[in-house]
Amino acid sequence: EDATVDEQIAEYEANSLQKRREGMTVSNVDLRLAMNDEGVYGAVEGAMAKSTNTTELEIHWNFSSTVNRLDSWVLEITGALGMDDDKVDQLFSKAAGEV
Repeated sequence: EDATVDEQIAEYEANSLQKRREGMTVSNVDLRLAMNDEGVYGAVEGAMAKSTNTTELEIHWNFSSTVNRLDSWVLEITGALGMDDDKVDQLFSKAAGEV
């Protein structure tokens, strides 16, 4: 069956959003400042402590010079903070100086 126009539009938009997220890379400092502005910076340590992968998360958090929106450790931390995709997108946009 051919996809409907609405399905094609939805697929195009999903692919566009995925490509946009793939390109969202910011400095660790800018991300931390954006998180501080949003009031979630202080909760990161607690979110990492809940993980079974705490040491690896801490290494990334403390030593990565750049951070990509789709890095697995970012997804784990932001998920533990209860942030949905839209909120994480906004955070990275803010860190990139787009907002």
